[in-house]
Amino acid sequence: EAFHIGASGLTHGLMFFLFLIGVFRRDKPAMALAMMVFFLYGSMVWGILPTEERISFESHLFGAVMGIVCAVAFRNKDPKRPEKVYSWEQDGYQEDDFFEQSDANQDDRER
Repeated sequence: EAFHIGASGLTHGLMFFLFLIGVFRRDKPAMALAMMVFFLYGSMVWGILPTEERISFESHLFGAVMGIVCAVAFRNKDPKRPEKVYSWEQDGYQEDDFFEQSDANQDDRER
């Protein structure tokens, strides 16, 4: 018999989701946050294995499994970051405008 009470299954699910979604999206802040939580709560990894008779490892295990499933399901669901477009890559960019500004600044310095 084991106790199936508490939110530890949910916390395991969120932990595994956060870590894997950071890996899938190559999001360094999310991975760093997940690693901090892993180090602070190191038992989260070992909590998915049966260690004590009266503690429900099933909720930990299935929480972790659902975190993995959700990370796989939602890995492409967020909006993409806008790509940086430099001024010289934009339509209608003319180098003449740049050089005119540069020439005007140089003329001001010579005076």
